[in-house]
Amino acid sequence: TLAYVSQTIGAEVKADKVSASFFGVKIENVSLDTSDSLFVCKDVVISLNPFKLLFGQLAISKIILQEPKVQIVRYEDGSFNFDTLLSSEKEAKEQENISEEKTSIPFDIRIKLLALEKAEISYNDLKENLKANINNLNLTLNNFFFYEPFNINISFNPYFEQKDLIVDGVHFALSAKSNLEKLNLEQSSLNLKSLMLNYKEAVFEAKADVNNFENPSVNFDMELKNL
Repeated sequence: TLAYVSQTIGAEVKADKVSASFFGVKIENVSLDTSDSLFVCKDVVISLNPFKLLFGQLAISKIILQEPKVQIVRYEDGSFNFDTLLSSEKEAKEQENISEEKTSIPFDIRIKLLALEKAEISYNDLKENLKANINNLNLTLNNFFFYEPFNINISFNPYFEQKDLIVDGVHFALSAKSNLEKLNLEQSSLNLKSLMLNYKEAVFEAKADVNNFENPSVNFDMELKNL
């Protein structure tokens, strides 16, 4: 419940409406009641396939966050607007008897679609007089599973400002396929199908294959256009 989440993270979680059924949940206009509006989200949609539980699988059809906004603020004294959340989490861990034994999930977790739609992340550093934003962030993970390859697509427009330096008008897009191989780093791989940076007329394009995350082997191709 929202009350349990609020108690766990040390900040009140608010929502205009929560609709739940056997097949999932939709939460409308979610927000954290913290200073400087740390997190707000238009809609959170989670859809499940309950019949897969009979076969030992937690099959999530989709998790979609529509128009989430995260605003991180660093104040002049060096503190952050999320410090109260971190202190609450630390106190909760100190009160619990945490077992050192490793636990395993009794079923496979599969997520058919995990998506962020039109997300915004902003960082405002009042101590260093610095601003950095990630605007219009769109992220999709298709067929996410620890045991099989899954697809990643991400795009956003970054913004940076400090004193007289302003970086704006850049577009970033990435498309890749990853294989985590049960979190075995030696066997994990990443196929970077396309990485593209656009600034005005200039275009940077790259492709890469990364094998063995523990001792990476990388094949990398890049091209610059319209400089």
